[in-house]
Amino acid sequence: MTTANMSVDIRNNPLTGASGEQAEQYNSLLQDYVEYRASTFKDLKHLCQQAPRFAMAQIFKANLLLSMGTLSTVADAKQCLLDVTNNTPDLSETDKLHCDATHAWSEGNTELAVDIWEKIISRSPHDLLAMKLHHFALFWLGKPERMLAVCQQVSSHWNQETPGYASFLGMVAFAEEELGNYKKSEELSRLAIEQNPEDLWAIHALAHTFEMQGRVEEGIALLSAPSNRYDDRNPFRGHMWWHLGMFLVEKGAFDHALQVYDESIYSDQSSFYLDLQNTASILARLEMCGVDVGDRWHALGEVVKTRQGDHVLAFTEPHHTLVLAKCGETKEIAKQLTSLEKLASKTDRSIAKLVKPLLLPLCEAIRDFSQPSDKYISEQLANLYSKLSDIGGSHAQRDLFSLVEIQSAINHHDYVAAKELLTPRLESRPNSAINWQQYLKVCTVLEEVTEVEKAQAALNRIAYAA
Repeated sequence: MTTANMSVDIRNNPLTGASGEQAEQYNSLLQDYVEYRASTFKDLKHLCQQAPRFAMAQIFKANLLLSMGTLSTVADAKQCLLDVTNNTPDLSETDKLHCDATHAWSEGNTELAVDIWEKIISRSPHDLLAMKLHHFALFWLGKPERMLAVCQQVSSHWNQETPGYASFLGMVAFAEEELGNYKKSEELSRLAIEQNPEDLWAIHALAHTFEMQGRVEEGIALLSAPSNRYDDRNPFRGHMWWHLGMFLVEKGAFDHALQVYDESIYSDQSSFYLDLQNTASILARLEMCGVDVGDRWHALGEVVKTRQGDHVLAFTEPHHTLVLAKCGETKEIAKQLTSLEKLASKTDRSIAKLVKPLLLPLCEAIRDFSQPSDKYISEQLANLYSKLSDIGGSHAQRDLFSLVEIQSAINHHDYVAAKELLTPRLESRPNSAINWQQYLKVCTVLEEVTEVEKAQAALNRIAYAA
């Protein structure tokens, strides 16, 4: 039963301080959020102004601020929580748990936030906001097994009659993909897309499945669209285009990849963390393929310098180092590393725990690889692989570091090592132009005629694929 001070959302979760009309607005906004609609934050801000006693609206707003991946929004997020305390004294136990999770996240204690979201999900398995935030946070902690475990624990509560089912399926599909269960991931992704063709996370999960299986042409077909296809989406749209760019690089369509970069991946000098990851990653790959990327690094470098000291997501840090090194900004790299060293003392923040064992050595390796001195970093990276997933991101994103290791071996004429690193990649991704191109280069120097012919035939096959 609801009162003037209590409504429920479309999945029957209580909404303290909301009228029926405001609950409907919340439903729409939560759907917009899981579809990555660009209008979500503006519309949510308006709802919070109109309904100051609506606890979950304020909590939702706080979490959106924190999901922007910058310390600059933390104060505003904490103010939202303060507004909840001041304006809504009759909070439910779930409201209080949400406040606790968001507060933990605002303090940089992502592990604690995840623990609390799991308590919420256990109590309220249809709490889509808690599910999505939990999934998001675990992605950046590199914990797909935990993503999947929680989804499986509540799967009996979800079916095609449950509003938001496509979003739930998309989360399960992505976790399955990251755990190497590609058949299951594809099945669930396609089912989610059938349920809701607008669910970008489900499309994204399918793109990852294609990427990890080397299904380049299918990936291009999935993601090819007019350049304005995602104009009504938030910055995650750039990551969707990044995946298309990745497939184009794999195909060897480098001019097309650069076109997608300029028109869609990075067209607005954004400082958003995901945009900077996307851009550094694809420019590095293109350069490894011998492509001249012009002054694009320097345009990125000016933006990265504005993010100095803004340590939120571990995965972003080596990408910042890469950009700064490509721009010759040695003093800026030193500033970044010094800032990370200071961060290591803040043990209550999740990222701080990674600084000494992982982030500093990884950033130093990327610096050494990208500078003119170009130190041989294969051993440095090899020592980090067992814990590399801890910096977050996906297998496809972290593959950049494997490519860096191969390129470093080539740069230092260790062609035997480079061939050993490339061979398993060619077995798992036989349609990858970048891998075959590197293999051709290596085998040519090693004077392995049969392997050179094999590599050239593979490149020709990829180039002329339908």
